[in-house]
Amino acid sequence: MYYKAILNYKRTTSPRHVYRIGYSTRLQREMGFTHEEFARCLPLAVAGNLEVLQKDPGHYRISSDSARVAVKTRRLPPRHAGSLVIPVLEVSIEYQGPSENHYDAFMQKFDRHFLRMGG
Repeated sequence: MYYKAILNYKRTTSPRHVYRIGYSTRLQREMGFTHEEFARCLPLAVAGNLEVLQKDPGHYRISSDSARVAVKTRRLPPRHAGSLVIPVLEVSIEYQGPSENHYDAFMQKFDRHFLRMGG
């Protein structure tokens, strides 16, 4: 999994000029889902309120645990394995929250709900 972490320093309005540290990261991955399957699974994968942006299907804004997450999806050409056709969805996740630990907890829950297993 590839992601780039950026620490953002924000100045507060307190008289002491205390600086708060925020955590921001971006993640892009390909997932074997259609837009419809992804939209059905997403509410289960996030804690908090889920807001779907109206301007474009496939753009989601999530707020939970004092974090903001923007998710964008884009359909890619399907993959073929013999007669099996696997849909491919490019998923971009932009996370802004208090710490890397919060990000890790969010992504563990996200990945657990999007896990597909067969047997």
